[in-house]
Amino acid sequence: MTVRTFLRPGEGEMLKGSVHAAVCGLALVCGVYNAAAWLTRRERHLGINAFLYAGLAIWEAAHVRHHSQRGLKERSAPTIPAAEQVSTLTPFHPDRIPIPEWVDSPFAGASTAGHAELAS
Repeated sequence: MTVRTFLRPGEGEMLKGSVHAAVCGLALVCGVYNAAAWLTRRERHLGINAFLYAGLAIWEAAHVRHHSQRGLKERSAPTIPAAEQVSTLTPFHPDRIPIPEWVDSPFAGASTAGHAELAS
């Protein structure tokens, strides 16, 4: 994957979201540290830093959400054949269960083994 491809929307969304999540985590750690230091020392710059880091953490969390939603939307559809899909949202109904073709076969349940072979 080239840089040009990676920078397009829909390409590598989970990796992009992971980078934003790492920055969000770092911003949270820095914000907590600055807030704790401000509570102890009451220096103006520590309070400002805590406020800025909190804003950065919120901003990065929005980016993480954006990339994760885009990554989920653009993933391929499930490859389960339509005949095998059973809805989990509706109550059980016997007609909704797919029946394999071999069940209605005239040879279903037939065996090539004789009774003597099965008894042993």
